[in-house]
Amino acid sequence: MRVFISWSGPRSQAVAAALAELLPDAIQGLVTWMSQHDIGAGSRWSQELNAELEASQFGIVCLTPENLAAPWLLFEAGSLAKSVSESRVVPYRLNLHSTDVEFPLAQFQGVDATRDGTYQLLLSLNSSREEPLAEDRLRRIFNRWWPDLEARLASIPVSSAVVVQERDDRELLEEILQLVRSGNSRGDASVAVQAEVAKTPAWKYWHTMDQSALESMTLDDLRDVYSHLARRWKESGSLGDEDDIARKMESLREEFAARGAGVPDVFPEPYRVAKGPQAR
Repeated sequence: MRVFISWSGPRSQAVAAALAELLPDAIQGLVTWMSQHDIGAGSRWSQELNAELEASQFGIVCLTPENLAAPWLLFEAGSLAKSVSESRVVPYRLNLHSTDVEFPLAQFQGVDATRDGTYQLLLSLNSSREEPLAEDRLRRIFNRWWPDLEARLASIPVSSAVVVQERDDRELLEEILQLVRSGNSRGDASVAVQAEVAKTPAWKYWHTMDQSALESMTLDDLRDVYSHLARRWKESGSLGDEDDIARKMESLREEFAARGAGVPDVFPEPYRVAKGPQAR
């Protein structure tokens, strides 16, 4: 089984490298891939990246406080979600709480980079194999394997550059997210709670940005999403991401015009040159 490991930033890269190296020791037959190691010099990185995304059966997204809004990470996570089921894309959180993670990454059931969280990751990987190991055997393997990964994670320096702010004004949304995750873990998530999450403009943007979703938004919601897209475009390090954002902004401009409303005075500059995977 091929496992795509996504990262952005030095600490996330260290987590990804540890997983890429050690996961095959825990579960034989896993083939891990991360671009730092596996895109050959001189290769056409975009073609190789797309081919690997399509070939992978499982994705791990290495999250740290510094990279929660990194455009490259969001691009790879979105591409993974198109290639495999959402249940097979797992955010692996270092020094983060589940409620620190916003949409679109919050749609995935993540785990913490702890002993318990990492065991849950191995359970998910094992259950995705054609011939999964018995759980008692997997537990024995994990108990022997975990100290090596724990030491690698402990050696990653703690960053003081970014502090995740408490989001007191989003307590309701956090409660909804916790309920959804709790329900998903039991297999009986509340349809009503899922529906509440699906009402948010962010969810509609990331998941159902069609004409009906646009028409259901208020003008204030449209302006907020438009401004958010403009910020995302400026911070983007990927030409493909920039093109996608610019297309969505154009759809929003058409909706403003259809309503006879003024268009926000923000629009991307001419597209920049793609910087490649090193611009993480």
